[in-house]
Amino acid sequence: MTNNKNAIICFLKYPETGKVKTRLAKDIGDINATNFYKQIAQETVQKAKQTNADIFIFYSPPQNINLKKFKTWLGKDFEYKPQQEGDLGCKMTNAFIEVFAKNYSKIVIIGSDIPQITPEILGRAFSLLEKGDTVIGPSPDGGYYLLGFNKNSFFPQVFENIEWSTDTVYKETISKLEKFAKTYLTLESLEDVDDLQSYNRYINRGK
Repeated sequence: MTNNKNAIICFLKYPETGKVKTRLAKDIGDINATNFYKQIAQETVQKAKQTNADIFIFYSPPQNINLKKFKTWLGKDFEYKPQQEGDLGCKMTNAFIEVFAKNYSKIVIIGSDIPQITPEILGRAFSLLEKGDTVIGPSPDGGYYLLGFNKNSFFPQVFENIEWSTDTVYKETISKLEKFAKTYLTLESLEDVDDLQSYNRYINRGK
């Protein structure tokens, strides 16, 4: 790790056939879905690497993960951490707490299924954290693809009692931020690729 004050937490799974992009796999097959996931996960990590931030890869599931295989796949330039037990909210809470404990001043968290994310968007997220407590990147499905905090503005309650994997995640999160009087700034909306419709939109973009 460097002396950067910024950090990016990236939640990833190892690209094991039949274990990633399972909704998409129902339409394009396990192998194609796994190869697609592997490609966009690699691209996401490389885009994060182009920012002025240290990268922490929190992997799931932690059991039986061969870190040597992970590092062969993505490289050794990152710090690898297992995701903790519990729902997504618990996992993200623990990740933020663990990384903030390393004296970073700004942290953003992202997933691995937003192929249109760019280094510029990630950089802008950190810039917005100079102006507000929180930055959030909404998704058209009602969730979000990025969430970031300053060290002094992070509060675990933002992840509590959220109906994960529903179209109300973004709305519930904004309500929490307002309830706890946190200022927030938003990035552009980006679509995660989870099903055949979003996959086709991504594949056919620009045509």
